[in-house]
Amino acid sequence: MKTIKNSCVINVFTSDRYIHLLDGFTSLFNKYWGKEQQVFITGYNSPVNKLPENFFFTSVGSQDEYPWGKTVTEALRFSKSPYCIILFNDYWFSKPIDIDFINYTIKMMEDNKNLGKVHYERCNLMNVLDYNDKFHEVRQTSLYRTSLQPAIWRKEYLQKYLKNKYNPWEFERRGNVDAINDGTLILSSKVPYLVYMNIYLKGELNMNNIKKYIRDNADMELISKLKVDINEVAI
Repeated sequence: MKTIKNSCVINVFTSDRYIHLLDGFTSLFNKYWGKEQQVFITGYNSPVNKLPENFFFTSVGSQDEYPWGKTVTEALRFSKSPYCIILFNDYWFSKPIDIDFINYTIKMMEDNKNLGKVHYERCNLMNVLDYNDKFHEVRQTSLYRTSLQPAIWRKEYLQKYLKNKYNPWEFERRGNVDAINDGTLILSSKVPYLVYMNIYLKGELNMNNIKKYIRDNADMELISKLKVDINEVAI
């Protein structure tokens, strides 16, 4: 099984409220990405259940003392890799991952020092123009240049706009103000390459996404991972 180049790490962030989602996240990650890929999870309270061997959990301390921005800063400090893929553990993969394409984007980052980020899907709120047959370019004046949808980041570009006090939504909104017209190239793929379900929506289980996944994949094991009543997801 292939893995991504070691110049890039996968950083996953969780919270005490969402820590229970790690069972499902890790199960679907290994199903669609592979058990050989190392993944680094950063959070606060430790998971209740043992994680698969390719997942490594680090607690930075109390969530009250570590806002999200400070937590990300700590996670990046542990890594010497120049690039990182940022994910949250309520992003549950639902289709096989094209690892060759992921490595292709790492090579793009290596070859173009002005490339700050590559999204693995297009954010519909972004204003884009055509870049080539595979990618759109995110306009310099676009909203959500600092979007946290699945992407590979040049670590120093992420750090440029990250403030310890930020939560994820503040980073996307306030960081974007600073990122407008910064001259850095941001790309987004024309088709999704990291296909995932956002399991939670506004703090509640996203039942529409869950039902669609179960219908498309006949994967009733998902119900046990989420610990929901089978009647709630009856198709």
